[in-house]
Amino acid sequence: MYGDESAGLLAQIVVLQSLIWYNLLLFMFELNAAKPASEITPTSEDVEDTEAQGKEGEEEAETRASKSKIMLIFLTVEKKLVANPNTHAAWLGLIWAGIRFRWEIKFPAIIQNSLSILASGGLGMSVFSLGLFMASQRSRIACGIQMTAVAMVMKFMAGPALIAAFSAALGLRADY
Repeated sequence: MYGDESAGLLAQIVVLQSLIWYNLLLFMFELNAAKPASEITPTSEDVEDTEAQGKEGEEEAETRASKSKIMLIFLTVEKKLVANPNTHAAWLGLIWAGIRFRWEIKFPAIIQNSLSILASGGLGMSVFSLGLFMASQRSRIACGIQMTAVAMVMKFMAGPALIAAFSAALGLRADY
């Protein structure tokens, strides 16, 4: 954890957490918020179909209504993620880093230092905004005990596994 090589590994972890973990958390929170907000109710057209077709028609109408509501929930979540500046910042930062290191673009020191300050502040701001969102929930454990356990497993097991997989796929490794 300490030493010269740890700085490179820490930078990789921070980037991958910004790209994957924060967006995944925002997706899960927005999905949870959108679920109670939409109720699955059949439309008048579905009711007419149900009356005409009996029990099989009722199940089919409910299935169609459920699928349309699920699509509506995912579209709502997608819109909120696309509107989140942290999502754009993470992807633009990754694209810029790829371009910069691929073609070894060097900026003057004043621009490079300004970008470093912005990068350092950006991570703190994304953690801060995520914390504000979590704090605005009605209860401490907004999604319940079971979902909290699932989230902890994802955070401490699936998260590091995803980071390792993406690091290997992108060829990110420390120089020893």
